[in-house]
Amino acid sequence: MIGAQVIASDPKLEAHVRQFVPNAAGEELELRVTLLKARDWAAALRGRTVSWLATECACHAHEVAGHFVFRLGESLARLELASILCRTLVKAAMAADSLDEEEAPL
Repeated sequence: MIGAQVIASDPKLEAHVRQFVPNAAGEELELRVTLLKARDWAAALRGRTVSWLATECACHAHEVAGHFVFRLGESLARLELASILCRTLVKAAMAADSLDEEEAPL
């Protein structure tokens, strides 16, 4: 993987991916699990934040991850780019959530 981090495997998420992409293995499976994690993090953050910017970033991360996580026939390069985009959007959402304070809203 070019820019992706090494992520510990998660057997439950791997099984979930394999329900929809049965032949996923190796790097493809890792990237799809990363997308699934990003989608879950985005959904959780979107549900608890009051920051409009955090909500926007989380919504985009959730949508992009949802488009790619179970889509058949995607190349590793596209899955990797989608993973990088989603992780970055989740990080941006977390930063926006942390910066948005009642005394100094964004």
